[in-house]
Amino acid sequence: MIVARILGWVLIVAAVVVAGVAFALWLSGHNFALVAGQLWYSMDPDSLRTLQSVLLGIHPFLWEGIVLPLLQRPVYQAVAIAFFVPFVLGLILVSIFRRRQRRRRFN
Repeated sequence: MIVARILGWVLIVAAVVVAGVAFALWLSGHNFALVAGQLWYSMDPDSLRTLQSVLLGIHPFLWEGIVLPLLQRPVYQAVAIAFFVPFVLGLILVSIFRRRQRRRRFN
């Protein structure tokens, strides 16, 4: 139970980090109408290639089924998906596996 709660909090924190990075990109004047992969490649192509090789090494579906379709969307859509999916999953895990209060019995 505690592992699921911790995973839920990790997902919530990851979602907040995604929102913070997106806000920083927006403040720095990046174009959010671009394709997400194009923006990432223009900022740091080596990290994009590294992520691709790592995910393909783990399992090709991680790259081809999850990350690549996300990178082919406009930045604003990719950020929204990358924020809401982990945030909602985290909230679900935290609420399902929340600590229950014990009932006191009086003898």
